[in-house]
Amino acid sequence: MIWLQQRQEDVLPTFKDIGLKENTGEWHLDKTIALPTDKAEWMKACIALPGRRVAVGYRSGSIDIIDIENDLRERILDQLKIRSLAQLSDGTLVICNDDVKSVKIYTCTLGGKHTVAKPLYTVRQSGTHRSLSVDAEDNIYLGLRGFKQIEVVKPISGALTKTIKTAVDPWSIAVMRTGNIAITNSLRGTEDAVCVLTQGGDIVSRMPGVKDARQFIAVDSKDSIYAAIKAKNGMVKIRKYSGHDVEVVTENVESVTKRRDWIQLACLSPNELVMCDAKSMFVFKQY
Repeated sequence: MIWLQQRQEDVLPTFKDIGLKENTGEWHLDKTIALPTDKAEWMKACIALPGRRVAVGYRSGSIDIIDIENDLRERILDQLKIRSLAQLSDGTLVICNDDVKSVKIYTCTLGGKHTVAKPLYTVRQSGTHRSLSVDAEDNIYLGLRGFKQIEVVKPISGALTKTIKTAVDPWSIAVMRTGNIAITNSLRGTEDAVCVLTQGGDIVSRMPGVKDARQFIAVDSKDSIYAAIKAKNGMVKIRKYSGHDVEVVTENVESVTKRRDWIQLACLSPNELVMCDAKSMFVFKQY
């Protein structure tokens, strides 16, 4: 395994033990789209929408709906500071705001400049990083960093249905079609890139990580897991985990340079992936 030999210094020793094998997937950078200059450094969330569109949310307020095909853009919710985004099966947008004093989940129907966000659920723990995801039944999952738990909320009533306790402190979460939850650890160091949890919070599998890096994830319609692994120098690696296969989507993307700048992933399809950083949107395709 040449890939393993070349990069052994970056991955965890457990790589050999979990049975993953390399599968070169012929991924290529298809295009790069600049994010608006007035929102530079404020990007916090990025999700795929139908029709090859992407919603990008900003901590300073507002969401841009960007059409990847022709770069058409529409801005909504100028006054709402965004921390995380998800979407229900009927197209309703789910939003977690960025407010240390009053953390809430909102929902809204996309309606251009007239889009209105309605409060759905107030988070009891404030001042922490939050990550949103949605399952096949439209239940909303909210990962709470610092509390090692995930709250599950009904999409219409906003009722809290359960709290999942886990040994992994949530940084980024994505619910899979099986009902399992892909999750990355908020703690830096020799951490796994991704763990997969049951609905009870037990770890059923692990994927290798990079030392002292932040890991951001997304899941596609076939339950493949994508991990963007950002090292201290700002360089980003993206890997795709499918069962026991791992594909290298890209190595060492020259992304953001500040250590605290975020990146996010969004799957348009099993063969098309978007990565956002503070200034740009990178579109990767598999041929």
